[in-house]
Amino acid sequence: MELFRCLIGSQNYGLSDETSDKDYYVYHIPSFEDLYHNKLLVREEKTDEGILFHKDIRSLSNMITKSSFNQLEVLFSVDKKTQCIPINLRWDFMYDFYDFLIYWRERIARANMNKLFASTCGEVKRRINDLQKGKYTAGTKHLFKQHGYDTKNAMHAVRLINLWNMLYNKIPLESAFTNRIFNIDYLAIKNGKYDLTTI
Repeated sequence: MELFRCLIGSQNYGLSDETSDKDYYVYHIPSFEDLYHNKLLVREEKTDEGILFHKDIRSLSNMITKSSFNQLEVLFSVDKKTQCIPINLRWDFMYDFYDFLIYWRERIARANMNKLFASTCGEVKRRINDLQKGKYTAGTKHLFKQHGYDTKNAMHAVRLINLWNMLYNKIPLESAFTNRIFNIDYLAIKNGKYDLTTI
């Protein structure tokens, strides 16, 4: 049963264009069977607008135990939708818990800096290694052919480094995640303004 959903990706942090999907993380209350078998819901659903990534509400603990910017992004979503659950099925404390997460999101983001640093380094390294391997999406195939490398991956690598820098320097992540601080022109990187030697 769905509890809430949060917009993620380029539509959330202000880097979308006409090819960008509108993706959401959708969090669900586990069923009795899921609890009994200790099974976490993980499912993707394609829609006309984008992809719905269905997740078990218990996976939110990964924001601290396996900290990464991809997981923390849900706390800084500009489009959060809470579902109306029938009164006889409502878990009111879950709504309180969600409000608690949003209220403390800056501290939650900094709760496990060691893990977050390690995951950020790993993700940046992966994206850099994939720059010239042709691992583009349908929406970025033309960019790869035009510039000889995956400019979208390059943009995300630079963005992740900048996010970490902001976090380390205690700049509020709400501004960083949603790109209200434009100290780097990420779209210029995506659109191939720079070659690999200048990124």
